[in-house]
Amino acid sequence: MNPLHAILSSIALASIAGAQTGINWNDVNGGTLAGSTVAVSGFGSPFLGAYDLSTADFAGAPLASNQVCMDYEVNSSWSASFAPALDGVLWYGKFIRGSFAQTGGAPSVTYTFNHPFSILSGFAQGSVTGNTLSLPETSFHDGILQFSGSITTLTCTTNALGFSAQVCNLGHMNSNSGAEYCAEAVYTCPCFVVSAVGEGCPNSTGAGATLVGAGVASVGASTFSLTAAQLPDTVGLFVQGTNAIGGVDGNPVGEGRLCLGPQKRYQPQSIVGGTVSRSNFQNFATVGGVMNYQFWYRDPANTCAGGGFSFSPAWNVTWMP
Repeated sequence: MNPLHAILSSIALASIAGAQTGINWNDVNGGTLAGSTVAVSGFGSPFLGAYDLSTADFAGAPLASNQVCMDYEVNSSWSASFAPALDGVLWYGKFIRGSFAQTGGAPSVTYTFNHPFSILSGFAQGSVTGNTLSLPETSFHDGILQFSGSITTLTCTTNALGFSAQVCNLGHMNSNSGAEYCAEAVYTCPCFVVSAVGEGCPNSTGAGATLVGAGVASVGASTFSLTAAQLPDTVGLFVQGTNAIGGVDGNPVGEGRLCLGPQKRYQPQSIVGGTVSRSNFQNFATVGGVMNYQFWYRDPANTCAGGGFSFSPAWNVTWMP
């Protein structure tokens, strides 16, 4: 296998494997999740049991086919606290009542949370208004809600009046910010200039550009961003491509190395203080798609190879749901 393909394959597998985790319950009062201690209260007649959270309704972030979950009464208004606060919180619902919820004549069962969310998968008959999930009183419902922001306390209130049982679980969508490549080792740049590990070819600042990704690369709820630094204060733009090219070091282009293709170019940005950032890459991403990014920038004071422009290292990420 081509060495670069091996590197990118390992990155992609690492991005997908363990993309989500479920709470490790200690007992019906709480457990641990992604390094956070979770305490829960308000669940009526709670007990822990094993349920299948790997079916199609949980495709957005599947867990085990025998996942330990909370079984509780449908009329429960409950809360969960996280210490420290946690982002990327998921709520899994299994056998969530519509049917037999006894809402006293209301057309649907409602579950209102104190944080905004989106339906990650499942809940096909559900609708979201504000922070409220509404489910018709026609059947049972399965699915996942993904919450926004850092959460210290998550609460849920419902209009259900019955004592029938349903099941839920808490989970976490792990950070998926990708990894750098095309800077794994010292290599020879145009004009036989040598770069430092983790940097692009040296530019007029005396250093090479860097590129770092942060946040969660999620098509449905992205917080992913890229930041390029150690740049001259000129102008540049982010480029993306589905393919990595030129082996481990990329191809010499201008005063740097091009490491991806075919190129899609984003809008030009001014570089201020040697740094530039961008987000909102998800509009051109697909679930499971592997994407590569670089930052191209003008460097008119550096014309060794006659180009007057250069590139940062590249960044590879696999996009989650």
